[in-house]
Parts: sequence; C-alpha cells; structure tokens
Amino acid sequence: YARTLKLDTHCIPCPLDWDRTVVPHQGTQFLTYVAPCQDKGLPWAARVLSELEKARPDIPVLVVEGRGDLDAFARALPPGAGRSFQCSKTVADPRSFLRQTRVLFMPSYVEPSGRLAQEAIINGTPVVASDRGGLPWTVGDAGTCLPIDVEFSGMNDALPSARMVRPWVEAIARAWDEGPSREALLQHGRLRRVEWEPAQLA
Repeated sequence: YARTLKLDTHCIPCPLDWDRTVVPHQGTQFLTYVAPCQDKGLPWAARVLSELEKARPDIPVLVVEGRGDLDAFARALPPGAGRSFQCSKTVADPRSFLRQTRVLFMPSYVEPSGRLAQEAIINGTPVVASDRGGLPWTVGDAGTCLPIDVEFSGMNDALPSARMVRPWVEAIARAWDEGPSREALLQHGRLRRVEWEPAQLA
C-alpha cells in the first residue's frame, strides 16, 4: 500500500474474544506445536522436535492436529524420533491445549498474522516462531522469531539439517528454563498483552 498507493498504513491486530481465549494454566505443561502441515512448517518442525528430543528429553512435546495431519507428522520425523511426543486430535476450543502450554512453537512457512501466537502471549506463554509473514510483528519481544532458510517453503517438504535447526533448539530451551531469559520474555509478554485488551483495540 505504501509503495503503490502512497498510503501511510498501520498494523491492526486480529480482534480477540477474551472470554474464549484467556485460561488459567494447570496440569502438565508442554512445548506445543499446532497443525502439522506444510504451511505451518511441518518439515522444519519435524527436525527441530527430533533434535530437541535428543538434546532435552526433559521437555515434553504436544502436537495438536488442528488442520494438519498427525500421520503426516509421524512420517516426516527421522527414524526413531517422536516416541516421547504426545499427540492430540483437533479440538474445537484452543483453551484445552493453551492451558497446558509452557512454550508455543510456530515454525510457519506462511503466516499472515499469527493468531495462535497472539492467544499464547495473552495467556502469558512465550512463543518461538519463524520470522515469516506477520509473526515478527505479532510476537515482538514476547518471544523469539528465527529465520528459516529461503529454500524451505510450502512447496518444499525436505527436512532441514540438524545444524540448521540448532538455534531453534537453543531458543526453545531458553524460553522453557526458569531464569533471566524466560523472565524477560514473560515481562515483554505482559506489556504486549495490554495492547490487545478490548478497550485498547477499540
């Protein structure tokens, strides 16, 4: 719009129904990945999570089917990986997994806004995401946005190498572990959350 029409534009976040978004955290907590499909970075997720399983077996992983395919996710994993992961079929209400999520993992290849990231941040959950589409703006300092090599897209179902995803494993560990890094993400999340309160959006 700025380049073609010479309009000064402003980013407007997705409006949220807070009554259907905010949940108390309870029970077991997970690193959660939702919708294992190409657009949501299925091959990248498969490699990151398999490397995380080796490096940090203490971090439990939950994969939620969403509009993805759990069987496709299982096929994408390297041999022997994923035995400790928990999987969930599609749920009508995301609060059922948001309340159990300690860190949200969004390695999307395509992501116009990142509604799920917004929902996580509102619930005090740090996000580790790609820097594609609207995610950097949505996540801000309430998480970590990392690059994905340009050749990986919705058309490329190849797995990245372990070397490529090492920074992702490290970012997840920083967001997961109690300490200054996680506390900084939580503090930024509390500030980001205020921007999405209903009165502020209005």
